[in-house]
Formats: sequence, C-alpha cells, structure tokens
Amino acid sequence: MNIKILILLLAVGLLGLFVTVVPILLIVHYLMNKNYKKRIRYQEAILEANKENLKDYTWFRVRYSSDKKFKKFWKNLLWEGTGVLYINTSKAVCIMKLFSGEELRLEFDTKDTKISWIGKKSTMSHDQQQWFSVDLNNKTYYFTSETGVLVFGSKRTTEDIYRNLININKRS
Repeated sequence: MNIKILILLLAVGLLGLFVTVVPILLIVHYLMNKNYKKRIRYQEAILEANKENLKDYTWFRVRYSSDKKFKKFWKNLLWEGTGVLYINTSKAVCIMKLFSGEELRLEFDTKDTKISWIGKKSTMSHDQQQWFSVDLNNKTYYFTSETGVLVFGSKRTTEDIYRNLININKRS
C-alpha cells in the first residue's frame, strides 16, 4: 500500500476521533462544572444565612449521603445533598440542601454522638471519596468533603473534618 494513502487514512481516522471525542468531553466538562457551581451556590447561601448565629463555629463544605443511598449497590452519585458542617467546642450543626429541594438540619453534641471513619466505600471508580459517619437518633448520616468538580483528593480534606469533630472533646 502506498505510504500517502496510509497517512491519509491515519489523518482521516484521527480527525474522526477528534470530532467524536472532543464534543463529548466538552459536554461532560460543562455538566460537571454546572453541578459544582450549583453546589457552591447552595453552600454560599447556607453560609450567608447563618453567618451571625453560627459565627463562632469553624465550618466545612460537605456532601451528604443517607444510609439508604450509601448502602445502595448501584448509583450514579453517592451523595444526595450538599451543605456546611459547623463545629464549635462541644457541638456540631450540619445544614444541608438535598437535591430533592428539602433542607436537612442536624445538631448534635459530639460527646454523645458516635462518629466513625469509613474511608473509601468501595474500589469502584465512582466511589473514590473518603467518608465518615455520624450516628444520631438511630440513623446514620454519611459525609465527605466538598472537593470540587472531581471526587479525587477527598481523603485529606475529609480526614481534616473528621479529626476536627473527634478533637472537639479534647479541646473542651
């Protein structure tokens, strides 16, 4: 076969790949960015609404999952809400905006609440977040840090939130 024909076929193949893959990547990037910006808007609204009454608290941006969703085998997203976890010397307040539109508010005394490190839920690619749980009123709530557009890198930030919750009792 002639070398010019091979080069032409290769160029047409690469162009076809480019024309197919680039729009798909752009759409995925757009959707991921849109969801991230929406989560940040929710969190900013929570921070603004609570800046006076929770001003003495340290706060962290978090994502939330219910026990039912967390234990579900197949899911598109593991989290079902986003919000802010406020931590004070003996108390924590978590205000979440669920994707269903509801608001979830949890308040707990860290001395009387079981807080556990979960780590990774599984080795599946969409379950790369690190998690900790809070057992409150016979329910388990799962939290991971807000990492941005991608889920990678949540180990350090989620561990930081978990350590802050655990160390509250040592500081008071």
